[in-house]
Amino acid sequence: MRLSSSTFSLVVIVIISLLLSRPYSSDGAVKCKEIAQRIKPCIDWMSIGYKSTGVVPKTCCNEMFRLNGMGVNREAELAICECFKSEMQDLNIDDKVSISISGRCGVLLPFPIVPNVNCSE
Repeated sequence: MRLSSSTFSLVVIVIISLLLSRPYSSDGAVKCKEIAQRIKPCIDWMSIGYKSTGVVPKTCCNEMFRLNGMGVNREAELAICECFKSEMQDLNIDDKVSISISGRCGVLLPFPIVPNVNCSE
């Protein structure tokens, strides 16, 4: 199947955009600042949103799936876990609410989402 030049250009643009939007540094390390931006809808929902609706925002679930895909090795998983932990540190988030979020989104993360998680275990 032969692609038209406009289709090919679109494919190239999408691939470049995906590569540039990865929350990794040039050495492959996860950037916590970008992770924090990505999980903001989840943090907001865990902080106050769950009281008004039991439904996790789609934006949060989409980011949970992205984060799960970013955990390509133990080092990346650890960095993502530490970012979550850092973002939740000073918030009064109910552990039952935070633990339930990955299940509500249908994604299994390699660590529980709780403020006091030991990421190295």
